[in-house]
Amino acid sequence: MTDFDDTFVPMALEMIDEVGKSVSWSRPAAGAYDPATGLAGDTTPETATLKAWVKAPDPKSFPDASLGSGDRMLLIAGAAIAGIEPSDVFTIDGRDYTVPDRGVAPVYSGEAICLYKVLASYA
Repeated sequence: MTDFDDTFVPMALEMIDEVGKSVSWSRPAAGAYDPATGLAGDTTPETATLKAWVKAPDPKSFPDASLGSGDRMLLIAGAAIAGIEPSDVFTIDGRDYTVPDRGVAPVYSGEAICLYKVLASYA
């Protein structure tokens, strides 16, 4: 870790915790293949509640993504979660938003991820 990481990673976590909104995160998980049915069974998804700064998305932040009117951009402290992937689901104010392909933009403070900028699309 660099000196910037030592300073900005905890600062981002503190600031988002202070001004952020509680959101639920889940990662859908496909179960093991069942040859009898020919389908993948259900498993329990990973879930967590964390803080995020939620706002309307900025087209400059996600130039390769098509933005919908109900989409949201989330800023999540890098120290709050191990990683965010496309198809992850965030529940904000009772509505589910899915992370599309190219919807995650990590912001590095040095060697560590300080923030995740996440595009969350309302389906």
